[in-house]
Amino acid sequence: MSSTEIRVPDGIADEETEIVVANWLVDEGDHVDADDVVCELMVTKVTFEVPAPASGVLQQRASVEDIVAVGDLLGVIVAE
Repeated sequence: MSSTEIRVPDGIADEETEIVVANWLVDEGDHVDADDVVCELMVTKVTFEVPAPASGVLQQRASVEDIVAVGDLLGVIVAE
């Protein structure tokens, strides 16, 4: 089975800025389609939506209120 990682995207904050996982919009184990918004990240009171890079089943690797950095793993999409 193949999988695709969901990572904190480049360009949403500099290295000193705190990025927080604000909300998961899709539950663990749910099916998502490519480009569905799966979570929201909060950066200096601005929310950024993170889309699914592929279709499949979501496996969350970060929790709400976790502090993350650019490039950190948020979740994995496992192909069905």
